[in-house]
Amino acid sequence: MGPACVLPAGGATGLELTWTAREANAVDGPEARRVRTCEGAGLSGVTVRVIDAEDPARDRVFAYACETGNMSPAARAVEAPEIFLDLRPGTYALAASGRAAEEAPLVAAAAIGEVESHAITAVDLELERAPQPLDLALTGACSDLVVALRYADPAADLFLAEADEPPALYRQNLSSDRGLRLGGQEQSCAGLQGAHRVADVDPGRYRLDLQIDGRSCSRAVTIEDSPLLVALDLENPACDG
Repeated sequence: MGPACVLPAGGATGLELTWTAREANAVDGPEARRVRTCEGAGLSGVTVRVIDAEDPARDRVFAYACETGNMSPAARAVEAPEIFLDLRPGTYALAASGRAAEEAPLVAAAAIGEVESHAITAVDLELERAPQPLDLALTGACSDLVVALRYADPAADLFLAEADEPPALYRQNLSSDRGLRLGGQEQSCAGLQGAHRVADVDPGRYRLDLQIDGRSCSRAVTIEDSPLLVALDLENPACDG
């Protein structure tokens, strides 16, 4: 459910509409759930259906480019939303879906907007894509291992404040079900061979950086909307960077 608030608006009556593509993984705490750009969330378009709760036959569907409603936190502080829906007073149900190009919807959101006479209700829809498992199959022998899952292009994929450095890691406390850590920590290779499942990774583009007994290796990893399996031979890893 997206939050809503009512703003004084002189003679205008209706809804101001925005949406937020926030990450779901909270292993580093809720504050680590960063806000994604449309590119980072993998969304190109958002469709919003508005239904009059008192007269459900009164409904309309609006289609927008994702960027139209996905304002940066900095822009929200100083700019009015681009989307304004001129509506009569009443209660409205909003159902949104986000998609990439012409594909099936990747994410859905819902909110209730209470529209008062001569006031603007601000509604922000939370477009949170479902996180997916990252499966790793480790083979081969080594002594020491460092694994770090990083954003492939944090400057393009995240809304960052001007003073903020791009995050070095996706999550510092990310680990598999068998104790493989993916936050850049050094660990012994003993007992790590075999299958690992890393739960709840947000869809997006990443680099899987490895240091294996002092040797560096990097793999491109893209999480979509189903589990991803990555095979890693620790003696001879196939790297692209």
